[in-house]
Amino acid sequence: MKSYIQILGTCNGDSLPSILLFLDNFRFIFNCGEGLQRFCVEHKVRLAKTNLFFISNLLWERLGGLPGTILTLSEVVSSLKICAPKNFTKFMSSTRYFLVRFI
Repeated sequence: MKSYIQILGTCNGDSLPSILLFLDNFRFIFNCGEGLQRFCVEHKVRLAKTNLFFISNLLWERLGGLPGTILTLSEVVSSLKICAPKNFTKFMSSTRYFLVRFI
């Protein structure tokens, strides 16, 4: 059984780091702050293999990179699972004007 945890990003003024949990063939990402995609490209982390995103709360520091990540992954992934707190659907509906392909 292969498993590890990887910290994706650094704590800066705009966002907090995300966490990648890798268990066998499953990948889980906890939180999706601004700059997650850029960090993953720079460090060769493949987001397309992610099985599930966990969002801990609805602060921008935790989910600011999610709309862009959804747009990017919608081209290569047929379904995307997101586990998020109450009122997350309100956040997603507020992004409907530029996430037309996903929603």
